[in-house]
Amino acid sequence: MAGEYFPPDPARSVRPVVTFQSRLFENVLPDETTEMVRMGWSAIEWTPIVKGDSDEDTRENSLATMRGRMLARFEDPDDAIKRQQLRPPLAMVGVGGMQGIRDEALAFLQSRESWGGRPCVYLFRSGGGAAARLLDPSPQGLWPGSKPDLRAFDAIRTALAERDLVDVEAAWHQHHRFEMPSGTPFQPYAAITQWLLDTQLH
Repeated sequence: MAGEYFPPDPARSVRPVVTFQSRLFENVLPDETTEMVRMGWSAIEWTPIVKGDSDEDTRENSLATMRGRMLARFEDPDDAIKRQQLRPPLAMVGVGGMQGIRDEALAFLQSRESWGGRPCVYLFRSGGGAAARLLDPSPQGLWPGSKPDLRAFDAIRTALAERDLVDVEAAWHQHHRFEMPSGTPFQPYAAITQWLLDTQLH
């Protein structure tokens, strides 16, 4: 998608896409991520490994640090924000995912107070995963196999009631007379995303 808006340019200093990535996963980056960097569409901002008492603690600590850097307070920009000329986000878009989507949506909603405005979280239901479960929340669905965080669950329900969590596919279908052919296994994701960019995020 970046290639539809920007020509390849490996010498580009400020990239249209910035990927925040923990060093914990440095050895398992997908080929698509490195290809984006090679073509000049993306820059990677690495965040440190934060050791814990166990491998799971290290993973959670490192991911929390990555999300904190990704959603930094913009009135006191760190080097990554200056280097990449980042501005506060206009929205979060979630597709599929596991607990990370849940945690990032919560972090996004909590961080936006410092940005001004009221950016929303747009979720694609048909991708399944945590993005879909945020639209029909239950403690067991959002915290499978572990003890639910009831304060976080209340924050999710409040955000849903206040329309800060948006079913972007349902919103798109309200504005377009479009019926999926019977048995079609996908949504027109590209058209929905373009509509979101053109009409909701300006």
